[in-house]
Amino acid sequence: MQRLELLIKRARTESLNKEYSTTVGIPQEDFVAWANEAQERLYSEAIKTHPMYFTAEEIIDSVSGQEAYDLPSYIYLSHIENVEYSVDGSELNYYRLDQVKMPERISYPVGNPGYYIRRGKQILLVPAPQNGSVAKIRVTYVKKVPRLEIRRA
Repeated sequence: MQRLELLIKRARTESLNKEYSTTVGIPQEDFVAWANEAQERLYSEAIKTHPMYFTAEEIIDSVSGQEAYDLPSYIYLSHIENVEYSVDGSELNYYRLDQVKMPERISYPVGNPGYYIRRGKQILLVPAPQNGSVAKIRVTYVKKVPRLEIRRA
């Protein structure tokens, strides 16, 4: 794939818009915005049909008694594919957590989580984990595509 500034240069040539400044022609920032909008549209359409090609995985350390865990910052529109929990952190012992709604939240006992609740940019484990020193949470999600930008400097 070509760098964005080369694609913009080609678009300017083909549209006869080679001359530009702050007052004349199409600003460079408009081309960058259009490219990002096009990329976002293509990415969202690709995810609709084949989300598994755009997934990533993150392992989060569990903390004893802690209910809320932050989701990765590079998740696409909070699109979670799967949440799993391992009591001992072993790859072989992960089991799937089902998603439930906020009324299913249980705050008082601790134990081995069986469910998770989405709240903003966090997940809540239900019930809160009891053995957090070695336990792990594995989150599989659709990753966000990086924004396009031109070289500056």
